[in-house]
Amino acid sequence: MKSIADVFKIGKGPSSSHTMGPETACKYILENYSNVHKVIATLFGSLALTGKGHLTDRIIYQTLKTINVEIKFNFDQITTHPNTMVFDLFDINENLLDSLTFFSVGGGDVILNGSNKKIIKKDKK
Repeated sequence: MKSIADVFKIGKGPSSSHTMGPETACKYILENYSNVHKVIATLFGSLALTGKGHLTDRIIYQTLKTINVEIKFNFDQITTHPNTMVFDLFDINENLLDSLTFFSVGGGDVILNGSNKKIIKKDKK
């Protein structure tokens, strides 16, 4: 059973799937990839269609502020989840380090595709 802390979370923006989820994905990148120089974030589905209005691009820029970030909105490609984000990570020499696909599933939680690993937003205490 979920606690009230799991259900009620305060985040930036009008939608947890559009701001808290992308923020969690970006924090995962910062915590797990120390040599990232550039990130190309591609947003699909609902994130692409309403991402600007729901501040998705802004939260990605703010969270990855020390990294060169390019955001693409892919309105055409159908994905398996309506809140899909792909982050291509590059080193300083423009070599692709990794390509990560996340699904923003609400409440700031994301699932890292390929692993079915749910990454839960860690609140500051």
